[in-house]
Amino acid sequence: SSSLLSTSIATNATAGESVLISPNTDLVIESPHVTPTSLVYLTPTGNTDNKVLFVKSKNTCQDSSSNCQPSFTVGIDTPSSSDISFNWWIIGLK
Repeated sequence: SSSLLSTSIATNATAGESVLISPNTDLVIESPHVTPTSLVYLTPTGNTDNKVLFVKSKNTCQDSSSNCQPSFTVGIDTPSSSDISFNWWIIGLK
């Protein structure tokens, strides 16, 4: 059931491992380390079914309410036939 497919995770880490579950085309990763100057790097750790993972968006909560959670969204253009595992790393620039 698609209601059981995870489309977001929350973490306090600056790096981690995640899985984009098929047939989803994006995954939101919430982290307080996402800032306007941070960089986010993605590295696939398995078969990507010829899909290119990219940082689709970055929400830094600069113009949002106090309920906002900083996050970034990992995406692919079209659904993959299998899950895509990847590592991610947030680097804070000063």
